[in-house]
Amino acid sequence: SRSVRDVEIVMRARHDADLPRIVGNRGASGIDGLISTAWGLALAHDDETYGGGRTVAVFGDLAFLHDHNGLLTQLGERQPDLTIVVIDNDGGGIFSSLEQGQEQFADHFELLFGTPPGRDLCAVAQAAGVAAVRVTDHESLVAALAQPADGVSVIIASTADRAVEHHTRTQLGK
Repeated sequence: SRSVRDVEIVMRARHDADLPRIVGNRGASGIDGLISTAWGLALAHDDETYGGGRTVAVFGDLAFLHDHNGLLTQLGERQPDLTIVVIDNDGGGIFSSLEQGQEQFADHFELLFGTPPGRDLCAVAQAAGVAAVRVTDHESLVAALAQPADGVSVIIASTADRAVEHHTRTQLGK
């Protein structure tokens, strides 16, 4: 849920039809069904009626892990041109900006709210038969997104740790 809020922080209202359309979604519990929703949007977008081309979905690492079963499809099922970018800060970054992220709760924060999964997210995607790559900086993310879309793929974007991210947002006044 932090990822969509970060987009809101930096985006301005846009009215140019040539710019990419941005769709936000929250599942039943915040993260349920996100991959399936992105898959469906990508299938609809692939239809020339809606312009065609790649669809890019952005998720946090916990949302991706929670919903990764949405990558499992039947053999022969149509694959949209869907690129999933996973913001990997090893845990629940949103909670750092809420009350439970305050210093007085530091002794229990990681276990209860940070919930670092410590998982190889590329391996998770690959176990579902989906190509995956890890990027560690802006340039490699741009390069990965510049690759031609060919079905479903995952880009794991390693970011600064949650404390650094929170400090950056605080400096931005958000």
